[in-house]
Amino acid sequence: MCGLAGFLLKNELDAPESVLESMGEMLVHRGPDAKGLHFDGNTGLGMVHRRLSIIDPSPKGDQPMVSDSGRYRMVYNGEVYNFQSLNSERGEGGANGDGDSAMILEAFDVHGIEASLKKFRGMFALAVFDRKDRSLTLARDSMGIKPLYYGWTGSGTFLFGSELKALEAHSHFDAKVDAGGLNLLLRFGNIPQPHTIYSGVMKLSQGHLLRIPLDQKGGRPDPQDFRSPLNCAKKGWENPFAGSREDAIVELREALRASVKEHLVSDVSLGGFLSGGVDSSLICALAQDEQLRPLKTFTIGFDEKEFDETGHARKVAEHLGTEHQEFILNSREVGERVPQLMAKLDEPFADSSFIPTFMVSELTRKEVKVSLSGDGGDELFGGYERYRWTPAIWKRFSSLPIFLRKGMAGVGTTFSQKTWGSLMRPFEPLLPEEFRGSKLGSRIHRLSRLLDAESPRELYHRLMTHFGRKADIQKVREGPVSLFDHDEVWGQREDLGEKLMLMDLLGYLTDDILTKVDRASMAVGLEARVPFITPELVELVWSFPPEWRRNKELLIEILGDRVPKEVMNRPKMGFGVPLASWLRGPLREWASDLMASSLVKDGEWFEASALEKIWLDHLSEKSDRSQEIWVVLSFLDWKSRH
Repeated sequence: MCGLAGFLLKNELDAPESVLESMGEMLVHRGPDAKGLHFDGNTGLGMVHRRLSIIDPSPKGDQPMVSDSGRYRMVYNGEVYNFQSLNSERGEGGANGDGDSAMILEAFDVHGIEASLKKFRGMFALAVFDRKDRSLTLARDSMGIKPLYYGWTGSGTFLFGSELKALEAHSHFDAKVDAGGLNLLLRFGNIPQPHTIYSGVMKLSQGHLLRIPLDQKGGRPDPQDFRSPLNCAKKGWENPFAGSREDAIVELREALRASVKEHLVSDVSLGGFLSGGVDSSLICALAQDEQLRPLKTFTIGFDEKEFDETGHARKVAEHLGTEHQEFILNSREVGERVPQLMAKLDEPFADSSFIPTFMVSELTRKEVKVSLSGDGGDELFGGYERYRWTPAIWKRFSSLPIFLRKGMAGVGTTFSQKTWGSLMRPFEPLLPEEFRGSKLGSRIHRLSRLLDAESPRELYHRLMTHFGRKADIQKVREGPVSLFDHDEVWGQREDLGEKLMLMDLLGYLTDDILTKVDRASMAVGLEARVPFITPELVELVWSFPPEWRRNKELLIEILGDRVPKEVMNRPKMGFGVPLASWLRGPLREWASDLMASSLVKDGEWFEASALEKIWLDHLSEKSDRSQEIWVVLSFLDWKSRH
């Protein structure tokens, strides 16, 4: 796992090697083991690479790397797990060794770039220069596990890199904040691909490549789909599984076992994240089956019991026989550590579960260099509540007149969340457990926000956003289109639950979950691997009928061979943090300073009075506005450092 960056110059640049060195320094955390750079004055091509040595740690694996034929020069971040089968196509020998980087380059020689990309199984972001065709190609893996940014400067220089920090280090970079990107951040808590926080800079979408000819005239090229998640899902449902449900379980078990085995390929120590939930437990169980020694597993917990999963993880580890470690984050440490962690992010990002993900990555890195993760199981196997609740809510309320639903929504927000809790306390014994205590008022407010949605798409949009499309706190009220706005995607499936799973596969999984895992793990030089989300598994799982892919039933049955069902029979907790109490406690001073900063007072980005009301409502416990506040803080903290 590594970091890469580079440029194609359009005009003169003073000390290009020094600029490359500076770009690479911004990525040291992604590749602390080795570095390399290359600049060609004839083409204006510059490449820099930082290496975290996992497969073939010898100097032969250093980059930028040139193919044996001399045609291709590449910088590459990731792991291609089927590189040994690529080796058989090449034959013996090779100056670059027998690691996956060498095999990728030789595959380009044999098959060409695009055909080779379709063969690769793994996670990757790469830039490869073709001397014969005089073109630079960028590519990103099918699931978007590894990041890749690109853009053109005002002078026409083309920049690319694993993180925005690397692009910022180029002397031609114009760091102009994009108001549309900020609008997307406020809505979704992340900035969905292909957008970024900067004008003129984009994320390469998953399963896409971008080819830049050196001699091109006219407009700038668009990315091309070579194997996107949508195409993988389509291939699945266009070739429906022919067997029974029992046949599906057998085939899925073997496919997961093969994927985990492939993801265990490594020349360095390896472990697994273990939360105690179904997904991580199954991945660790399958990994333990392939190990001669106990697998090292890691989890993090909190001193607030409502958010702590360490007890569950400990029970699973005992059944699996792993060598288990855990770390408890004390709320007293939060005020000191969290502001430091925010500096690890290369653009504003507001999923607060980044905090425990970073902490467990930090714990894990002390023992191993590679860790398996269970991410992707929820999106493939129906693990989120919204896949059940959204169709149920829409079915129950859509037949009611809109004026009546608006009235019901108004009643729901008449009282504060705290007041609702007090009013309903006598009736708590009659309510489901998830509606009791402090959660009741929050649930009522959340349901009220959904009642007057005029379509399933709008209902899902409200579930997935913090502020509306026209956020009252933002100066610029209209953001660019996103995945939620594309009719083609929404028209793919009849089943509403499947529509939501498809949307999450294409957007939320990459833009939130995988972004969080990549930034947290790479910040400490740890490679995180995700065996659930390979193109082959997506194709298989989407060939199953929708009713088989709900509530993780298939995964639970497979895991039942290793962990008793009573251990796994518990409500889904997610990987949340006690954010509401932290903002009123250990993070209050840090948050208050940002809220009172010139970034707010100057009024360039936010309506200060609207933002102040949200902050005061939260501090007074009138309502839990922690998620909205955290989105704003993620931008303010990032902007204060830029």
